[in-house]
Amino acid sequence: MDAHSKNGTFIKAGRWYTDCAESHGCMIELEEVCVVPLCKKDDKTSIPISIGDPDQCEGVVFEKSN
Repeated sequence: MDAHSKNGTFIKAGRWYTDCAESHGCMIELEEVCVVPLCKKDDKTSIPISIGDPDQCEGVVFEKSN
């Protein structure tokens, strides 16, 4: 696990886990961040995560890395 701040941006490396079951659909766990359902619309999958006050216009970007 790696976490650091660069130019006001928090960077965290970790593992992603997914689990699908008929009772709850598909969930994704972002290691030590959150567990949320995966959403799908028009064949596009998204990870809905709310962080802080939505009126502050701050966002999160997750990138897959090797």
